[in-house]
Amino acid sequence: MSPARLPVPFAGRSLAFAGLLVIAAITACALFAPWLAPADPLEIDPLARLSAPGAGHWFGTDHFGRDTLSRVIHGSRMAVYMLRPGICCGEPAFPCGA
Repeated sequence: MSPARLPVPFAGRSLAFAGLLVIAAITACALFAPWLAPADPLEIDPLARLSAPGAGHWFGTDHFGRDTLSRVIHGSRMAVYMLRPGICCGEPAFPCGA
């Protein structure tokens, strides 16, 4: 195969590239969760219970007053943990017809 005919990853596969960007964003969010989260995801604030989204809590708060955005950011760690086996199992199956 000549160098001019080497396959370029994601050439003509915009949906696959978009998926890669989503996975990269979730992984970066999971890696930097302690620095990205605006508040402690486990801190209970009864006075801010069920607050609507606003400047203090971008996604609002839950029924215990915990910041929902912080919980989503820290929850991305579990998403990445569950994503790894799927990527490892799906990667060998890719050449088989995907």
